[in-house]
Amino acid sequence: MNPGPVEATNTPNPVEAFRRAHREIVSSFYEQSVLNTGRPVEFRLFDREICAELDVSWLTAEVKDYGVSRERLDEMIASGTIPKWSDSRGNQGFLLYTPEQVKTVEELGGLTRYNTAELRHIVQKWNEQIECSVEVIPYDELGGEDFAIYRSHVEREIEDLRRHKKAFEEHEGNSAPSLQLFQEQLTGWERTAAWLDSYDPLELPDRVRDRVSRRLFELRYLNEFVRISDAMAFRGRIIQGFSPEVLFSHWEQDWGGKVKWTKIDWCITLSEVQRSRAVGQQFPIHTPDFDLTEDGLQLRAAVTPAQYEELYQKYQLEDLFREAEKLGNELWHPSALASNTDLCVGCGTRFKRTVPTRRYCSETCRARAKQQRWRDRDPERARQAIARYWSSTYRENS
Repeated sequence: MNPGPVEATNTPNPVEAFRRAHREIVSSFYEQSVLNTGRPVEFRLFDREICAELDVSWLTAEVKDYGVSRERLDEMIASGTIPKWSDSRGNQGFLLYTPEQVKTVEELGGLTRYNTAELRHIVQKWNEQIECSVEVIPYDELGGEDFAIYRSHVEREIEDLRRHKKAFEEHEGNSAPSLQLFQEQLTGWERTAAWLDSYDPLELPDRVRDRVSRRLFELRYLNEFVRISDAMAFRGRIIQGFSPEVLFSHWEQDWGGKVKWTKIDWCITLSEVQRSRAVGQQFPIHTPDFDLTEDGLQLRAAVTPAQYEELYQKYQLEDLFREAEKLGNELWHPSALASNTDLCVGCGTRFKRTVPTRRYCSETCRARAKQQRWRDRDPERARQAIARYWSSTYRENS
């Protein structure tokens, strides 16, 4: 008997241990919700289809503990700062997430930095982020067959992983460490697809129905986790003093939601500023340490030459000034956009918007932006690659 392999077998690596613990937590959540309600709990924090059930009385009760009175809440709603959402039938109400926005508006409202118009703009950009997240990872239609819905999930996972794997191969070569993770996940989902295809959807054994229901629950759980994480990241930028247009190519987010921003992407940021100003949203570019307007850089506090040099490096001001010079007057005074047009977030091209939430001029730009997030943003990998690896289903389904 060789004690080495036995010891290694009994001591799983940290990622594998976390994966197992995570699966146990989600499984327990699933079983408890079925026991209590007879069905798995649904994740609908950003689902507008239930907004009609969430009226002003509900919202008032939810924000009471934040110190927001009914009168103050009515002011936020009347000014359009906190908008109502509409479901597919035209009924209006709020999201389950709306109380978090009310809390944030109240917190920012206590500062002299923002007026009502800018607070309204911040929430509008926040809601764009929510719409974008829901578009990328959509809520499933309720009332559908779990087997068919799960099969579509699997197909989407395979398609995304193949695209991201190809992008990494083209960008970083076959030696990229992430490629092994992509290939492991891709192999797993392909096995899952083959496992599903081995059954007739009309004659499923109970054990298969149960397993599909559990796996679908896990995927919905993780998708909601991604949406929550994205919304928390947006809120983190705002609370720390950044404009909603300021976007980062590198940042870190821990499991408690705390975000550390490390590198601003000034090219995309200024493109977002143009996009906002083209529709009349003309506000300064905020950071915790300075504001930038067409009149120049305005520091929020006096600094020494050494401190300015530190800020210069921290905010990559050389990149900012270079990108601003390229755009010239078009940065602060872009041509107005017609009501049915927008500026592509990816390339800055004007395009006709067929749906209100569309942000890219083409599928190519949308796919390129998503691939760029996979390449450059650690949280994107952590949330969508590693988290999904922890809860992958191929070991049980193979």
